[in-house]
Amino acid sequence: MEVETFTVSYRIIAKDPEKWDPKTRETADHSLPYIVARALLDGNIWVDSFEEKKILGEDARRLMKKMKIKVSDEFDRLYPEAVPNKVKVKLKDGRTLEEIVIYPKGHYRKPLTREEIYEKTLKLARRTPYEDKIKEIAKYIWSLENLGDIRELFIF
Repeated sequence: MEVETFTVSYRIIAKDPEKWDPKTRETADHSLPYIVARALLDGNIWVDSFEEKKILGEDARRLMKKMKIKVSDEFDRLYPEAVPNKVKVKLKDGRTLEEIVIYPKGHYRKPLTREEIYEKTLKLARRTPYEDKIKEIAKYIWSLENLGDIRELFIF
């Protein structure tokens, strides 16, 4: 498995040995090897990606050992306007899968839609005191221009 990134990314989230052996949430969420491995295993990165059992899980660590990370001159030219990365995986059957992301979802050049923001908010609010209020809160947030008084937002 090969990951290409830009120099700043490499220096911050790949260069140091602890990035290849994360033991805490703080290290794992700043570890390019861990994030790539976890995304490949789970299909996405979410809050539960940083649970201790996943951070210390042998599945992610096996993938990280098969990973090489290199800096791309082309990606350096795109940064800081973009935050490009490429993941290339060679499968046992000989096929190679490759994905390049220049602007990840949520970047100002590729913003989340209203629906995506709403769904993410609902997902994050699960099992919190606000879970039942999210729809009502969203109604106010998406129509701020129609509020007569900003104090209406503080009724929650």
